[in-house]
Amino acid sequence: MIGSSFSSGSNWNNSGGYIPPVTWTHLAMTFDGSVCSLYMNGVQFFSETVNPAYSPDDLVTPMVIGYRWNNDSSFFTGVIDEVRIYDHALTPEALEALYQTEKGE
Repeated sequence: MIGSSFSSGSNWNNSGGYIPPVTWTHLAMTFDGSVCSLYMNGVQFFSETVNPAYSPDDLVTPMVIGYRWNNDSSFFTGVIDEVRIYDHALTPEALEALYQTEKGE
């Protein structure tokens, strides 16, 4: 689930994606200011326009990975490793190259 709560409203999207248990899985998300896309193992499986579009100045909640910030019982029960945050949206080709480079090693 990707979501945000900000001063002008909230927006939540559920990708419907499934992370297989006990398997290394490369996940990536891009956001270009209006479109959020999710990639699993180098392949895009979700893309949706975020409505309304917002700027980082609108954010009033913390960024979190692996749990829902306002619900102490909603935690990811796996291992999260090597988180990277870029100041620009990576291209699909760049995400595929990252996946090919890492491959769970």
